[in-house]
Amino acid sequence: MNLMKKIIILSLSFLICCLSVLALTSKASAPSQDQTVDELTRVRLVIYIFDIDQTQKTVQLQTFVFLDGFPYNKPNVSVLITGAGEAWILCNRTEQTLGGWYYQGESAQATWLLDGIGETFPFDSYILRFDVRYMEYVNTNFTLASTGHHAFFNGTKAYSLNDLWYTNSNLIPTSSISSKELSFSITRSSGTITIYFLEFLAPIIACYYLLGSTLMLDLKKHLSERLWVHVSLFVFVPLFLLAIRDFLPYRSTLSFPEFLLVNLVLSNAIFAIFSIVGRMKAAPVVPQIIRLYRHEPSLSGWDAAGLFLSVLFFVVTYAFTIMRKVNIPASLLLSYLVIPGYICSIPFLITRKQFAERWRRYLFMVLLALLPAIILLIIWLLGK
Repeated sequence: MNLMKKIIILSLSFLICCLSVLALTSKASAPSQDQTVDELTRVRLVIYIFDIDQTQKTVQLQTFVFLDGFPYNKPNVSVLITGAGEAWILCNRTEQTLGGWYYQGESAQATWLLDGIGETFPFDSYILRFDVRYMEYVNTNFTLASTGHHAFFNGTKAYSLNDLWYTNSNLIPTSSISSKELSFSITRSSGTITIYFLEFLAPIIACYYLLGSTLMLDLKKHLSERLWVHVSLFVFVPLFLLAIRDFLPYRSTLSFPEFLLVNLVLSNAIFAIFSIVGRMKAAPVVPQIIRLYRHEPSLSGWDAAGLFLSVLFFVVTYAFTIMRKVNIPASLLLSYLVIPGYICSIPFLITRKQFAERWRRYLFMVLLALLPAIILLIIWLLGK
């Protein structure tokens, strides 16, 4: 009898142990919300851009989120998108796929910031960033899909935005993509850059050539004509600046057009001052450099000094302001369009006979005038 009781007790104990082990095993193997599952949820983003405000470097957009392979059968999932803004997006379940569940959701229109340098206008470009920072079930493995992300212009301004900014088959090109971060590249179209160059930069560059051409006016006989040109340039600068300021993007310092206008005022003042001083001096302190006729100087020493000082000041301020902040070939190209304007009159002041007799002297003078530009090129090459 005692043996039977012992057998029954041992059997019940063994049965209880087996049931406990099975319960623990089933609990450990069953997926829960607090556990990390092996399935990888892929996230796709589609961006509708309704407007770009370049004066504030902001974008009005709407974000669409698509989740593929979400492992939990839940009615909805919240996703946090950050970057240059923030948006909580509630994604609703739509269908079941082989790898899990499919969800999609959209945000309300939001303001997103652009990352870029407005000082390079009209060659400026921007980056639009998106980061997938949080998903409601934090232990879910998720990553951005390698393909399927799109951004394009939409709404009433879509036609004008497609004309102003570069798109590839009406899609904004992707700049970079990683497991959690996505960025799009927003750059101006080639047609827009050409138009803006002709509208905002070409008139200013032409003024530099007008300023340099004043050296062809004889200092002693045509000082009043020179001063009229200088006064006209002084009037042009503020009027042109007022006309273009509403078109310039947000910037922390002077843009290309603004810098050229400010420097034009300084160069114009230097030219005017040296013209007046050179006219007042009966015998110039600085020796005459280039002569057009045997008895009449074509470029006085004061003109040459003002020319060299203007170019030197332009290069120094250019190198330590714009090129220090924006080290791009466009800024270097722009400087080489402006600097020849200072010396544009020199070839017209030299006859063929004089050039044949003194070409070494003239070559030295041109190289001396271009020396600041050469220094600028060296600075740019060292900064690469």
